[in-house]
Amino acid sequence: MIQRIEHNGILYSLIIRGNFESDKKYKFFTEESSFLQLGTSSYKKGEKITNHLHLPRQQVVTRTEEVIFLQKGRMKVSIFDESKNLLHEDLIQEGDIIYLMRGGHGFEPLSECQIFEVKQGPYVSRDIDKILF
Repeated sequence: MIQRIEHNGILYSLIIRGNFESDKKYKFFTEESSFLQLGTSSYKKGEKITNHLHLPRQQVVTRTEEVIFLQKGRMKVSIFDESKNLLHEDLIQEGDIIYLMRGGHGFEPLSECQIFEVKQGPYVSRDIDKILF
């Protein structure tokens, strides 16, 4: 299952549940214009992913986006708009992925948790990169 968290027609977050399955070879959840491309691919035994390089190119990134993979545990996640208004709360559990595209967010572990996090870098400092609220 894929859950879209939207407000006023703007996508703030995607939650991809750990039990998600697709019968498609390639299934991308993001638009081609998204700062991060998030999707799944399915391969049969014996198939090969051709060796390749990604070409260097200049890209302009205007906000930090994050992908959180909950490896262990359960968490409450809160999604906020840019004015810090609460838009949505949900529970994520082991195996779930949440893509945080804009606005703010917070987490409350409901058990012992371990997350795997991906976001654009470089990270400069808390004062430069974040507003805590």
